[in-house]
Amino acid sequence: MRVDRLLSMLLIISKRGMVTGKELAEHFEVSLRTIYRDIEKIGEAGIPIASIGGSGGGYYLMENFQVDNLFFKSSGSPNVHGSHE
Repeated sequence: MRVDRLLSMLLIISKRGMVTGKELAEHFEVSLRTIYRDIEKIGEAGIPIASIGGSGGGYYLMENFQVDNLFFKSSGSPNVHGSHE
């Protein structure tokens, strides 16, 4: 599922600091083109993701962005929408 892959990509990049498109493609067993499209979608969602080209380059999350910001409100409680019965 694409959403699972996008979230997993964010967690991997957050943990490792910088990851190449090739590494992501091999990890998720998809084409490099699919990774390019996924990275574009992550950026469109407002996640500050950037890249450095060439040898030693890759994708990284810009400074001061933490993946925790996606899942938690400033109060520390989960940012999950839904109804409670």
